[in-house]
Amino acid sequence: MIRSKLILLRLTGVLLFLAASPFGANAQWINQTNILVNGWNSVYLNVDASHDTIDNLVWKDNANPIQDIWMWNPTTGTAQYLTDPSSPLSARSQWQQWARSNVNIVTNQLTRLLANKAFLVRSTNAGNYSWVIKGRPAPPNYQWTTSGENFIGFPVDPTRSITFNKYLSDAPLFANTAQIFRYVGGALSATNPQAVQDATLVNIQRGQAYWVRSPDFNNYYAPFTVSGAGSGIAFGTTLGQTRITLANNTDQPLTVYLNLLQSESSPNGQPPIPGMPPVLIRGGLNITNLTYGYTALNGRPNFPILLEAAGQPGASLDVIVGLNRSALTNWSQGEILAATLRITDSTQLAQIDLPVTASVADQYGLWVGSATVNAVDQYLNTYYTANTLLELTNTLRSLNILTNTVAKGTGLLGEYWTKGTDWYTSAPALTRVDSTINVAGTTVPPSDAISGTDYTVRWVGSVQTLKNSYQSEDYKFTINADDKIKLWINDLVIAEGTSSTAKDYSGSLTLLPGDFYTIKIEYAQGSGSATCKLYWESSVQVTNTAGVVSTVVVTPKQLIPAAQLYNSKDVFIGYRDGNTYQVDSASGRILELTSTSGAYLSTSTTVPNASVPVGFDLRLILHAGTNTAANSSTLTLLQHVYLGSGLDGKQLITTTTNLLDRKKLGGARRISSTHFPWRGDNENTGWASRSNLLAPSAIAYGSPVYSTNVTGTSPALLTNRITSYSVTNYTLRTPLAHNFNVELGYNDQASNPFVHAYHPDHDNLDADFLPIANGVESFKIIRSITLTPLAPVDTFQSLTIASGKLQGNYREQIKITDDGRKTRTFLVQGQFALNRISETPILFNANEINIPNNVGAYSVVGTNATDKILGSITNFAAPVLASTEIILKDLTQVYDRTPKSAKFTTLPVGLNVALTYNELPTIPINAGTYALRGTVVDPIFSGFTNLYFVITKAPVIITWANLSQTFTRARLPVTATTSSSVKDLTLTYTGTSGTTYASSTSAPIDAGQYTVVATAPESANYQATL
Repeated sequence: MIRSKLILLRLTGVLLFLAASPFGANAQWINQTNILVNGWNSVYLNVDASHDTIDNLVWKDNANPIQDIWMWNPTTGTAQYLTDPSSPLSARSQWQQWARSNVNIVTNQLTRLLANKAFLVRSTNAGNYSWVIKGRPAPPNYQWTTSGENFIGFPVDPTRSITFNKYLSDAPLFANTAQIFRYVGGALSATNPQAVQDATLVNIQRGQAYWVRSPDFNNYYAPFTVSGAGSGIAFGTTLGQTRITLANNTDQPLTVYLNLLQSESSPNGQPPIPGMPPVLIRGGLNITNLTYGYTALNGRPNFPILLEAAGQPGASLDVIVGLNRSALTNWSQGEILAATLRITDSTQLAQIDLPVTASVADQYGLWVGSATVNAVDQYLNTYYTANTLLELTNTLRSLNILTNTVAKGTGLLGEYWTKGTDWYTSAPALTRVDSTINVAGTTVPPSDAISGTDYTVRWVGSVQTLKNSYQSEDYKFTINADDKIKLWINDLVIAEGTSSTAKDYSGSLTLLPGDFYTIKIEYAQGSGSATCKLYWESSVQVTNTAGVVSTVVVTPKQLIPAAQLYNSKDVFIGYRDGNTYQVDSASGRILELTSTSGAYLSTSTTVPNASVPVGFDLRLILHAGTNTAANSSTLTLLQHVYLGSGLDGKQLITTTTNLLDRKKLGGARRISSTHFPWRGDNENTGWASRSNLLAPSAIAYGSPVYSTNVTGTSPALLTNRITSYSVTNYTLRTPLAHNFNVELGYNDQASNPFVHAYHPDHDNLDADFLPIANGVESFKIIRSITLTPLAPVDTFQSLTIASGKLQGNYREQIKITDDGRKTRTFLVQGQFALNRISETPILFNANEINIPNNVGAYSVVGTNATDKILGSITNFAAPVLASTEIILKDLTQVYDRTPKSAKFTTLPVGLNVALTYNELPTIPINAGTYALRGTVVDPIFSGFTNLYFVITKAPVIITWANLSQTFTRARLPVTATTSSSVKDLTLTYTGTSGTTYASSTSAPIDAGQYTVVATAPESANYQATL
């Protein structure tokens, strides 16, 4: 038995690797396959299989021949491998044991398989046995002693046959002095473990543990190291970027390669992994716009990074790893995506795997911000007076008003390009007005100006909705086309696609009657027949007297007629004071006039979207999640809202103070928006959008396309550090617009500025000053608000922005109407910015008072303090069981005779976590390494994590006394004491001046100067001290 001083080197987040032989091809859940021979085998485990017990993984498998498993868990420098593994039965053993024969008889010390641990495994199978262990990859936690034995594994590339000599060639001092032992099967004996005598002949195996002893400290385990990732790359629900550092350990330039690997299927009892997180690697800085490029690792094999030789500039490189959060909309909120970042090198010696996880963040909660209005349509019209038809006609002609003037739409302006020309920069070959979009499967070119059947066309203009009797209608636009098509309405892409045969592509919008909306169509026609037809249809939701909601078709599906399509050559002539006229576009003559005198609107100098000198802010309050008033999940625009302590003591968001603890109202917060109509608490339900999705979305499509300016003929000759590639893994969808209709009734005295509560003789309509009922002649105001979140710009910063912030375009159409007789519409535009200030997913209204917190379904009836029934909701579902993250902290502490415990935080914050150390809840005191497991204890959230907790040995502090004494002819010892329990100090005296006193533990007698050395022996909790 060897006793020696132990020096611990914690390499968590410094060297990250997995060891298995052979190794599974996929990652996150990884199958580590270990080939066991008959007898004793060594295994170095790099996957965390603690999700289940050894009893379930081994004992319940009747075909599994494993009888004993010993896990090496050293706390001192004493090695116990030379004789018989039965010695771990000693109370001071550094082994933990699982024995098949102990199951159901006594409790095994070892119950779970932990990552980065070395094991001795005894198999009774006559031949080789493949022991497959499925677990999560985990970063290592190395311990190294300079004079004792180290039981470790190496991150060897499993696809290569590599000798010890070759693998350690870049660490010659360690390779020349290290003694290495390996297990070869059979019984433990003088030849098992067996010394590696010739390192040039014996291959090093991935997944096998070796006893290694060296007089020199060793920190070389692979040609490169990875640091800065902690326990892995965990983006969670909020993180968008993180940093890892790659370092070259060799004396030659080294290229490392990054690959993102898909997960194996989850083991029984574990949630499935629906996909891989979309991981980006930040590229170089564009000095023109100060943005960073990126490379999408998904589908991008062997992304290269060049490291210069160790000790040279560029030998260590920070790599910024990002999560493309805009591409997470393919998965459900709360799902956890996982993969492994596999890192290999150009020497083909090592393979390091790093776990990567990301949670799909929901958008639930309270969002507060503002919209800054910086553009308003300016209605500046010019009027002309005429007394006769001739006078009016001459006036209009002198102003060139009658040229190309029409009373109705004539179609859209079409611009045609021949094949191979750029429709964004070159002049069109043909420009004409197309009355309808109705290309019906023809092989005939549109004109002689277009040669062949391959061409592109862009139609632009405006579309006017029909003047039906409904306030607004749901319009569905359908474009039937082959090849490539894209349709915009009011600058929003609502339909697009590509197909070799004609297909329908549709999108819907809620539009007001008789209003104009911009329209643009881009159509790319390939060879063969061409098809492109534009249809519309409209419907409304109506509620009958019984409260039944049904859909009524207003406009059946039809080609959009030319009368509703306008182009830039159309000039619109309107009406004023009841005087209207029509114009014949061919003759330029007025055909009809209802009055021969009066003022006539002849031309308009309206400036659309005109900028204002100073923008003005409008506060916005939105809640995304469950609105108990609607008993549904929705996005709600609010006039005011409260945040405070509820009747059950928990924080809640509510629209009424009835649900707040009145004793704690002083700590509650009210947020209000003064520009929205005031509603009392009992009516403060807000205005709901049709969707609760806040963020713009993206979908994955196509295959990667690589382009790079890297020079060199092989990966080893790459001259760039990190190269940005242009990859079409992701394409941004059009942002989802959210529409809110806020109506101020003609009799809304609290909010409508046209209601004259105290002066009913102010006639707004006919000015006859006759007595009228209050509010009859007041205007109704309809505010149609559209929030369009901006899709992220195609830069690294924009795509990886953390959740909790949202920006976009603000558009509000203000319609003032007296129920159809007179209407005026104003348009204001700007930008909005929102921040999520609370993640509470439920908005409680006045009809809800009992607040469910746990998982389950509830039948709820709410009452207030006076037993007044506020309302009820049946079958209300509380939040479903959700996953959480645990972040463990303070994982390394120093022994000081007091209990030492790890710290933790959770996402979401505030959850309770139970910690166990070596599967015991007792907080440890003594120095050592403990398997730490954190488990969430909460009725709504679940989750766990496994790491290692280390209490290092404390240094011995020595206090000196009697260092100067007077000669007395007797021996004069000095006094050395410690503040710790270490008492066995050995003092050695050596003469240094005026004496030739040899080194001795006896105090000197003669006068002179002496060097005194105090030596404290190593113990379980204290370091050896010199």
